[in-house]
Amino acid sequence: MTRIISYSILFILLIYFSSCNKNEEITPDEEPCIDTELINQTIICYAIYAPVCGCNEKTYSNDCIAESNGILRYVDGACKE
Repeated sequence: MTRIISYSILFILLIYFSSCNKNEEITPDEEPCIDTELINQTIICYAIYAPVCGCNEKTYSNDCIAESNGILRYVDGACKE
């Protein structure tokens, strides 16, 4: 049982650290911000809270959620209000 939990945690961490990290500056004039063809609400994302600020100035709970909403560019951290 402990081995299964250990492998599960390792798998989640592997997915988290191998995901594409798009740390680049967001400039509002850049286009496009959202690709509607990439929107897929059926994707199963991990439940790790690691907020990202999308190019649309909306905070997503993690990069997977942002990408499943078609967001093309984002930076680590919540958006400023």
